[in-house]
Amino acid sequence: PLVYKSQTAFEPGIRFSYSNTGYLLLGAIIESVSGEEYFQYLMNHIFIPAGMKNTGGFAKDHPVENRATGYTKIWQYEDFTWTDHTGTRILRGCPSGGIYSTAEDLLQFDIALRNHKLLSPEYTQLLFTGFPELNASFHSTGFFLSDHRSGKTVSHSGDGSGVNCQYKMYLDSGYTIIVLSNFSPPSANIVANVIDQLMMQKTGN
Repeated sequence: PLVYKSQTAFEPGIRFSYSNTGYLLLGAIIESVSGEEYFQYLMNHIFIPAGMKNTGGFAKDHPVENRATGYTKIWQYEDFTWTDHTGTRILRGCPSGGIYSTAEDLLQFDIALRNHKLLSPEYTQLLFTGFPELNASFHSTGFFLSDHRSGKTVSHSGDGSGVNCQYKMYLDSGYTIIVLSNFSPPSANIVANVIDQLMMQKTGN
């Protein structure tokens, strides 16, 4: 209902613009085509096939063992306190973000994706291919792309109040960076950037 009357920013298919609203629409399409509730679809077609046992769109008031709480460091007069985001986190995730996972589960996702357990080789390659005709050679159907000094990479990140994450696949070398933080940005970004620099040194570039 919040986006039903929204107008498109431009004619579809002529250029690129990252859009959370677009991902919400994609989730609605998945439900309509599959006949499954969105999170159940993810469970049946991604999480279970990939062996991801601790991942899901858990509701805010649903008890989840070992679920991390997000924190933000607030500085004041050369001292700081921690803000607990238990009460401010979203009610539930959605197609544009907010799913809970672990580094171990995301590695399982990575392995399944590389080994074509989730998509055929053809569609996996499409997932790693940009759209230069839309001035978006840096973005595919879900990933940010880069011709990295360590080879081609595909990545995505996320952040919010008390959460920050980085996921990057090094397609040529087979390495993957997964950094999950329950502190506000740039906590995970800093760690991922350091690892990225080490990856460049490893390749001797």
